[in-house]
Amino acid sequence: MRWLLAITHFSEAQFQRCQELIEELLRLGKPDDAIALGVQYFSIFDDSLALESDEVGRIPDLLRALASTQGEFWDFAADHLTQVLASHKLNQVVHVPVVNSLVALAKIAATYEDFVLIEKVGSALEASAASDARAHAQCCTVGISNLLQALALDRIAEAFLKKKNDPTWTRAVAGVLRWAGDGSMERLFTALDIEQIAANRLALIRLLSSVGPVALPIARRRMKHGEWYVVRNSCKLLGELKDPELLKYIQIAFKHEDDRVHKAAFQALMESRLPGRAAVLANALPLLSPRLVEEALVALMHQADAGSLPGLENYFNSAAEKIPMTLPLVIKVISAIPHDKAGDLLASIAKNEKFGAAICDAARQALSSRATQRVDQPMERTEEQAPQPEGEQLKIDSVDDLMRHLSRA
Repeated sequence: MRWLLAITHFSEAQFQRCQELIEELLRLGKPDDAIALGVQYFSIFDDSLALESDEVGRIPDLLRALASTQGEFWDFAADHLTQVLASHKLNQVVHVPVVNSLVALAKIAATYEDFVLIEKVGSALEASAASDARAHAQCCTVGISNLLQALALDRIAEAFLKKKNDPTWTRAVAGVLRWAGDGSMERLFTALDIEQIAANRLALIRLLSSVGPVALPIARRRMKHGEWYVVRNSCKLLGELKDPELLKYIQIAFKHEDDRVHKAAFQALMESRLPGRAAVLANALPLLSPRLVEEALVALMHQADAGSLPGLENYFNSAAEKIPMTLPLVIKVISAIPHDKAGDLLASIAKNEKFGAAICDAARQALSSRATQRVDQPMERTEEQAPQPEGEQLKIDSVDDLMRHLSRA
């Protein structure tokens, strides 16, 4: 062993002997001696001018031989290899086996669920690829795509529920997941779908949302899934990811038959703060349960967005026969919208006898209230205003009179 510890550049035969001795030392329960041989092999990098690609090409075998040691040797290997990767002294012939060595180290680390180390390796490869995307397309970029195998994603799903309260571990996992391909990420989505405990589902959704835009294509595709709980989870995830195209995809969820999907879609829509969300929600009103309709109408009243008027009108006409008890609230929502088209819609309702006397009266009262507000507003801005002559007092005897007054206000 002593003579091996004195070598700085290993021949093929010397490396074979080194590898055999490492395996023997590990069997004998002498991991420190085995690690010492591994550390010595890395002395090949001390003289970069004498470095040969064959020597670097053996490192994956060395790492696999010392896989069970973990701890300091893994960190030592990662530090050396990432430093060499960033060095400008290496030529492409040596650069490629360095990348392969880092990928091998990451795969070994995944077996032992050391995602912090994988994140370190991936970040180094990512930085190298970013320095010259074209030059590193076939080495570093490919290496990044090979960091995580499908089985590693299964381990992440299993380990995450045990370590979800460890911020360092969860940050590392989130960083690693952004390098997983669609096929691998699907396995994590499947783990979310079969999880029965609500708290664990929420934790998995937060993990996937921390990955960022990488998770968006999969979540969007799953909005068309046949199972209600898959669509529900995707609604929540698209909301957490702040999907810029949420309005487009959330409409699919509102067409689903299950009310639990509607509720998840409603929550995601309201939390999004995206312009146009009021119109989407108003258009979905006929598809919602009575309880959710009430929540949606309250939300629409607070938004007071004129974009919701076509949807509100459509719902009003459809609800007149099915669920007329919601019509007074719809009138309040329309009345809260500060737009002339809202007044036009109220006038149309007030004159339509098919809605019944009570609804027509409610619409007229809403119109009258809007007229009063328009009269009061300029008075509030003027400190002194001459009283109107008695003959010019506001006099409204019909809906048409009210609309003519509103047009002049």
